[in-house]
Amino acid sequence: MKRLILIPALVLASAAFAHQGVKDSQVLARMELMKEVAADMKVLGQMAKGQTAFDASKARTSAANLSAHATETIRLFEANATDPKSEALPAIWENFPEFTAQAQDMGAAADALKLGSDAEFRESFTALAQTCGSCHKTFRQKN
Repeated sequence: MKRLILIPALVLASAAFAHQGVKDSQVLARMELMKEVAADMKVLGQMAKGQTAFDASKARTSAANLSAHATETIRLFEANATDPKSEALPAIWENFPEFTAQAQDMGAAADALKLGSDAEFRESFTALAQTCGSCHKTFRQKN
């Protein structure tokens, strides 16, 4: 579980440096969206790890954001825009149906977060965090 929580934190930390020098506006929009995803995952991850107190209202807001981001992810990645700073692998467009399915999985996992108690939340957060890791493993290069 610790590893799954570290993923959003590392993405957020590296996002600020990744955006410098990006020339393609479509790629920049995707990077900005991923920065927002990382910020919401950080809020949820800190709660899941016990670094911050469980707050159902904040968790609900972040989950709703992630659900919307899942739809936006599909839209922003439809065009095969490239930039040397992009971490998007060609596999996205080579297998766009799989990429779309993984983005939809993130949205479904965000919608399925259980917010009734801290324990329920932690258990359901694991499934959400796994969707990020799975997509990044297949479709994101590490710079």
